[in-house]
Amino acid sequence: MSATNPAPSPLLFIRDEAQARSLLDPRRREILERLAEPGSASSVAVDLGLPRQRVNYHVRALEQEGLLRHVEDRRKGNCVERFVRATGERYVVDPGLFGKLGLGHSPARPKLSFSADALADSAALTLRELAALHELLENASAGSSEPVPSLAAEAVVHFSSPAEEVEFGKAIRDALTALVERYHDPSAGQGRTFRITLGGHLSQGTPARTRT
Repeated sequence: MSATNPAPSPLLFIRDEAQARSLLDPRRREILERLAEPGSASSVAVDLGLPRQRVNYHVRALEQEGLLRHVEDRRKGNCVERFVRATGERYVVDPGLFGKLGLGHSPARPKLSFSADALADSAALTLRELAALHELLENASAGSSEPVPSLAAEAVVHFSSPAEEVEFGKAIRDALTALVERYHDPSAGQGRTFRITLGGHLSQGTPARTRT
């Protein structure tokens, strides 16, 4: 017996506390990874070397929370095996679930900051707005996954000195200011508004300089 089987969302934004708690649970994350393709509690239990009853408990909870979706029932001898699949391929948790982060409106002109707090706030606001936009598009398209209008660019830069880091930051700010002045048109009624975020952080594994 088959169930409606829409494709998993390429990027699932988590705005529910119960879903977030499940994603923070190592065992449930492991089960979700195993169920990226349709499977059953029995098949996952064999893969993980765990009792089927224990896995079935987690599978049922994940299904109730909307992180797993029923795909079909397959008869196996005298038993019917329930097959489910993850509802998302990747997951992003809305930072708003963790309380107020002091997020405000973006400045009218690009503002340069070397504060880690400012970078974290900007990243959190980006995720929060993406989650809201994704939800809006899903509701407008009757549950089908629509691509979120967005753009992204990434680069790795190795600086020879802290002075060059500051110089580079100022150059990025000035270039962005010039682009905003060129393209920003608040009177364009049919246009779309994008919030542009540029940020950088020390690459993982790079030793931080200490002041002496």
